[in-house]
Amino acid sequence: MNASNRTLVIEDDCSLLPLIEEVLRQVGCSEMRFVGSGREAIAAATAFAPDLVLLDLGLPDMDGLDVCRALSGLLPAVPIVIITARNDDSVVEIAFEAGAEDYVAKPFRLGELGARVRSALRLRSERVVRRIRDEELAARNRSLELSARELERAVCIDALTGVANRGHFDDLLAREWIRALRQGSPLSLVIADVDEFHSFNEQYSHVGGDACLKDVSNAMANCLRRPSDMLARYGGEEFVALLPDTAAAGACVVAERLRAAVEELGLPHAGSRSARVVTISAGVATLAPTVDRPVAELVSAADGALFRAKRDGRNCWRADISSPAHVVVTRRPWPVCPIVCVDPYLALHIPRFLEHRRTEIEQLRNAAHANDLGVVRALGHKLKGSGGTFGFDDLSALGERLEHASERADALRTLDELGWYLEHVHVVYRRPSVRAIAAES
Repeated sequence: MNASNRTLVIEDDCSLLPLIEEVLRQVGCSEMRFVGSGREAIAAATAFAPDLVLLDLGLPDMDGLDVCRALSGLLPAVPIVIITARNDDSVVEIAFEAGAEDYVAKPFRLGELGARVRSALRLRSERVVRRIRDEELAARNRSLELSARELERAVCIDALTGVANRGHFDDLLAREWIRALRQGSPLSLVIADVDEFHSFNEQYSHVGGDACLKDVSNAMANCLRRPSDMLARYGGEEFVALLPDTAAAGACVVAERLRAAVEELGLPHAGSRSARVVTISAGVATLAPTVDRPVAELVSAADGALFRAKRDGRNCWRADISSPAHVVVTRRPWPVCPIVCVDPYLALHIPRFLEHRRTEIEQLRNAAHANDLGVVRALGHKLKGSGGTFGFDDLSALGERLEHASERADALRTLDELGWYLEHVHVVYRRPSVRAIAAES
């Protein structure tokens, strides 16, 4: 038994203290504090931090059972042994309900008191060991959960470019196909291929080719503005943009944005037959899913359109036969939107998350107009937490402003900003590189 055990003794009969001290020393307790009242006991509980409490129920200033309850709350893991001259079962039962672990009846025998103290200290030791073991197990479980989550995220991401990989794209495509079938909405696909990439590798080495793919993927990922749109590396120098709820004309606009963004990088490509800089060719396809059509039909149509773009001289895009013959692609500047770079793993969750937040705006406005700021603050608190979880720091800041809104006008102004943010936030599904993370930290 550990000789450093600390015991708090609450006993107002001074004649018993030498006997109690002798018993405690025999069982290995070298640190003791003696108090004679309930108030002193409560004050000493946290200051002394005992491993064991001996409590006489007959105290001059407080009911011993009330003191037992108070100490049990202050020292939840510390065993309390009561000493009582009231030997009826009802008192003992109430004492146990108040938090006592054991009791000794007065007049007590020294051997019995020693045995009770040893048992209580053994219980305390077992509790400490169990708590440490439980904490270690909880920490190990948290570590395993984090590792599993990180592994799940890692298998969704292309290690070179940080965008989604082929497997994650296939999974999302299957899900979006089913959703489009259920809702009767169009689904579009853009397959893009870096022109003359084999020649680029020969000219600039594979290290240069890897750097090129990183730059190209970053430029294209930033072209996809909607939370539902996602870029993935399809294989080698091929990339694919998944565009749910997008008609043919809109998909063609996206294809031109992708092409222009890569060309504007100005990456030298001395071996290209189509331009002096790195370019892409793209194929666009749009389908309205039906039960008798496989999802592979959409991919095949986009691949066929890509082949035609290559045949027609590269650095261009072509659309499948279901697309309109004439598409006007404007180069108007986009609105200045907040950009949030999100792990591709979250592409399954972000669109639904933001859509739910949009539906809450009207509820919040109604509550603000009714001057029900309690509802506004509660939802603001929710937004603050959930925004941080998904990496939307501006959303968290707006939620915090709502949480502390003191007037209806303040709440309505913040709600207007929140509505604009949810409508225009630019979501990019791309994991930052290790170098980028280090630069930000």
